Amino acid sequence: MLSHLTILDLFDNSIKGSIPSELGLMTSLNEINLKGNSFEGQIPSELGLLSSSLSKMDLSSNTLEEKLPTTLGQLVNLEELDVSNNVLEGQVCSEIGMLSKVTSLSLAENIFSGTIPSYFQSLQELEVLTMSNNLLVGTLTPLLAFLNIRQLSIESNFFNGDISSTIGLISEVELLDLSNNRLSGTLPSDIELLSKLEILDLNSNSFHGTIPSGIQTLINLERLDLSSNSFNGTISYRFANLVKLDTLFLGSNSLEGIIPSELGL
Repeated sequence: MLSHLTILDLFDNSIKGSIPSELGLMTSLNEINLKGNSFEGQIPSELGLLSSSLSKMDLSSNTLEEKLPTTLGQLVNLEELDVSNNVLEGQVCSEIGMLSKVTSLSLAENIFSGTIPSYFQSLQELEVLTMSNNLLVGTLTPLLAFLNIRQLSIESNFFNGDISSTIGLISEVELLDLSNNRLSGTLPSDIELLSKLEILDLNSNSFHGTIPSGIQTLINLERLDLSSNSFNGTISYRFANLVKLDTLFLGSNSLEGIIPSELGL
């Protein structure tokens, strides 16, 4: 056995079969990268034995299935976990909330379902959270407690309700993608507090009302997509303040009036 191995990188091959449970005995492993293979079956629970050493694990783009093992919660030194683009299912296990050092978590492109429980709020070091293309439901409230979050992508799920005014608490966010859900209501004025925002994508929801003036103060915005909602009113001349903006989608709403000359169009 390779008892001194610290990094195992098998990225982008055509390896198939199940992930060997014996990996859990290689207690010096610091990084595991099995991305882009044809591994199938369950994620072995024995990986939880790597609690003292493992800091990065990438199992994405395979054919792994069933639920996440609860033993993942034992990986208390884990900083990055990516299980995206598999066929994992069920509710995300509550033990994920024990990963207090995790800064990047990707669960995208699986068939996870259910709500986001409050235990997620324990992940206070989290900077990147990607949960797009699943079957998740419920409100955004548990996701607005990550004070260090820089990228939050939950597009193409079934989240509902409105965007709480507490969205101003995630003031470090640079990318916010809530598109293709069932969100509704008006956008809160506190959105102006997201001063570091570079990408805001809210397309294909049921937002209504006027576009808040606070959006037009987000001078770091490079991409803004508010299309396929029910926004009304006019296009404000204040959009001219967004000097870094290179992509603007406002289609399929109920906007009216003229295009302000200040936009230079």
